[in-house]
Amino acid sequence: MRVDFHLHILPDIDDGAADVETSIRMLEALKQQEVTSIFATPHFLLHKTNIAEFIAARKKAYQELIHDPQFGEDLPRVYTAAEVAIEPEISRQNCFPLCYENLSAILLELPRIEYKHWMYQEIENIRYGFGVIPVLAHLERFLWYDPKDLRSLLQLNGIAVQINAGAFERHAARQLIQELYERNMRVIVGTDSHNCDSRRPDFDILDSVVGKRRFRKWMPWLKENQEWFLSQERNHV
Repeated sequence: MRVDFHLHILPDIDDGAADVETSIRMLEALKQQEVTSIFATPHFLLHKTNIAEFIAARKKAYQELIHDPQFGEDLPRVYTAAEVAIEPEISRQNCFPLCYENLSAILLELPRIEYKHWMYQEIENIRYGFGVIPVLAHLERFLWYDPKDLRSLLQLNGIAVQINAGAFERHAARQLIQELYERNMRVIVGTDSHNCDSRRPDFDILDSVVGKRRFRKWMPWLKENQEWFLSQERNHV
């Protein structure tokens, strides 16, 4: 069983799949890569919308996808989530509807600005205020942060990390993955795919890397973390 924990597959809701046809092609590609379930994670930007409007739009896009005649039972099962931008006051919102469906975890994207302590504070407030696991989205994209700031984030109790499958082919990302492995951090993988072209589902890259002897040790660790993550059932409404 393989799960994609981060991708933009719902039609016409963000900068991901433009239409249902694209969504179906993405699901078909994921099926070929032995993916059985996915979590659709459209962007949630507090400064552009509110949670009620976002949830309504996400539901509409989800219903459009699963009720399409081409959406067959042989395709990966689709669950809902969100990629939540970390902004000031995000922890004061009702974050539960943004969590991974049925799981006590939430995918959070760091800002593309110089690190500030308020970012840590917002993550910590979500962690303890809602009792959920904060998952840092595609952390390999933030290696330009000061190393001490990244270490600070990784030391937050209960934190998890999401790495993009395509990152496994890049040297700097491999160094990060190795560090996470040595720390025995909780790490999950997603494709962060948006279409079938420039940002396609690419678990094949992960497979080609972990198939090499020196990286083979990562696969049991990643499988164990996936199983652990899926066992974190949500105990709130």
